[in-house]
Amino acid sequence: MPTITFRVKNISGQPINYLNFNAIFKFRDDQENLGDNFLAAIRKQPIPPGETSQVITLKSNFGVEGKSLAQFKDNPQWKPMICKLFVQSKGSVHVLLGEYEISREIDFKEPEPVGMEKKEEEKKD
Repeated sequence: MPTITFRVKNISGQPINYLNFNAIFKFRDDQENLGDNFLAAIRKQPIPPGETSQVITLKSNFGVEGKSLAQFKDNPQWKPMICKLFVQSKGSVHVLLGEYEISREIDFKEPEPVGMEKKEEEKKD
């Protein structure tokens, strides 16, 4: 699933609290949104002046499916995507922070064959 991760640095003189983020994911050249994610991220632990938040991760609710790396890469829906990232503080309107290209790195590990240990041991005997 397309994902964006980031941190927030407080460059103001006051603690930052109550930040909401909204990520809208879409194919680079399309107008239609393919997925989104809303997160009320900064709540109980405000970010003190000069400090940086923990990593914030927003994942699209749309993704490409596959059971192997080849299936992911050969899927015609696996196209370049972008993410529009918005922030909202307390009761403000959503403000566009930026538009970011999503890397095409695949965070997927193919399952290892089950039962191979026994076959390896039998060959040694």
